Amino acid sequence: MPVIGILADYLGHRKAQIEDTLYRGNAQLIKQGKEPYTIRFFNDKAEAEEGIADCEILYGYFPANILSKAEKLRWMHAASAGVDMFLPEGIFAHPENVVLTHSNGSYGITISEHMVMMILMLMRRQMEYVRLQENRIWQNVGDIRSIYGSRIVIVGVGDIGSNLARRVKAMGAAKVIGVRRTLKAADPAFDTITTYEHLQDAVKDRHVGILLKDIQHACLSVLAVIRIVSLGRQ
Repeated sequence: MPVIGILADYLGHRKAQIEDTLYRGNAQLIKQGKEPYTIRFFNDKAEAEEGIADCEILYGYFPANILSKAEKLRWMHAASAGVDMFLPEGIFAHPENVVLTHSNGSYGITISEHMVMMILMLMRRQMEYVRLQENRIWQNVGDIRSIYGSRIVIVGVGDIGSNLARRVKAMGAAKVIGVRRTLKAADPAFDTITTYEHLQDAVKDRHVGILLKDIQHACLSVLAVIRIVSLGRQ
């Protein structure tokens, strides 16, 4: 009987939903005369390390350094959007037998909404006001900014970047520039698309910069990265 191993330490209330979906799937397999699967939830990484040897399918944020113990593994579905940590040699006991998939496309809405919140907190100096509030001080900290009318640069135009572009555009951003590795079309919410090589030009006269991609291998100068990190200080 195939064994599905799920690292459940981050699932919270969603564990019950996943259990229900999997058990309904099992019921369908039995109805079709096919072999059902065993579902094994691991509450933490220590449990996972001890129990993954019999698993043919894994789902969750499994540490890469324990996956070589999954001798029977046929399918690894990462809960993360990226799978770079699972690509080096030696991660899987039998990599030729393993299908590796990711959750890209699952986080665009929630993370882009979180980023809108963080942008507004920075633009409206919310943390400064929180500190004043904690000390019961009524004080104006000075000028604040708005997404409305801003020029925004987003480095990374995938699911998260595109969702973010749509939201800031809907809130009145004057111009949304997307930066990607190659010059090709992206979501219509981007007014302009450019490449990493032109990042320094893209961040000129901008109000907000969002770095969604690891660009350390893109032959960019340190200055370009510093300019993005320091956007809120100008």
